[in-house]
Amino acid sequence: MNSQAHFAHVADSGARCFWSHTRSPEFSGHHGVGLVLSSASPFGEATDSTAGVYRNPLKNRYLLLKTTLGDRRVYVHVVYAPQKDTHRGEFFRALPTCFNEGDEDEEEDCASHIVLGDFNVTMDDMLDQLSPDHKAGRGCDELTDWLDALGLVDAWRFINPDERDFTSPTRKNRIDYCFLTADLLQYNLDSVTHIKNRTWLREDHVPVEFCLQANFLPRLSKPQWRCPPWLLQDKEVQTYLSESLDSLADRIKIFPGANPGC
Repeated sequence: MNSQAHFAHVADSGARCFWSHTRSPEFSGHHGVGLVLSSASPFGEATDSTAGVYRNPLKNRYLLLKTTLGDRRVYVHVVYAPQKDTHRGEFFRALPTCFNEGDEDEEEDCASHIVLGDFNVTMDDMLDQLSPDHKAGRGCDELTDWLDALGLVDAWRFINPDERDFTSPTRKNRIDYCFLTADLLQYNLDSVTHIKNRTWLREDHVPVEFCLQANFLPRLSKPQWRCPPWLLQDKEVQTYLSESLDSLADRIKIFPGANPGC
């Protein structure tokens, strides 16, 4: 890790490096995560908030940074989930959903979240697996519960709803993800790609590269809710709306002179 930090600082003297072992009470030299913010990063001051949300199942596989984009609070999560399928559920259940650390004045509901990492689990048995493997998907339900609690969306899958592409070392599963909250997905996501034509170091996974536009992040003052346009592009939402309309049409009694719109 010292060598990696040295490499980052040689390439960018203003880079900020964060490592999970600095906050975890358990460190064996394996399974840690890290994040490097370049000097060109648009993020404001960043602090390591992992200790405030640490739970034992996370060990040194989780890193949480608290920072800002403009006047918006942003949490950046870095995750390396257990490879052993029987340990994943407990790990995902231990991921935090409360981040205010006792600060009652902080508008936690308005915070944005960026979640990155190797989750060692497939989200869809058909699209994310080369061949059926129930172990590869074990822990998906627990992870989905956490994603739903924070309002997170799988950015790559949202852009590529039907594509089958794999990121694991064996190229049999898609297990590396970038999850974003809806505001970042709608206003700031420019692209998200699996990079196969270049490497950075000695990675054996396919890197997931995503680009956020430097647009102003609108301050949410909780106005009257309106359905965001991006939500209507989701196939599951489209199917649900279509089935709901069919069900409503079946229940409406049509007779001469009736106006179902009233």
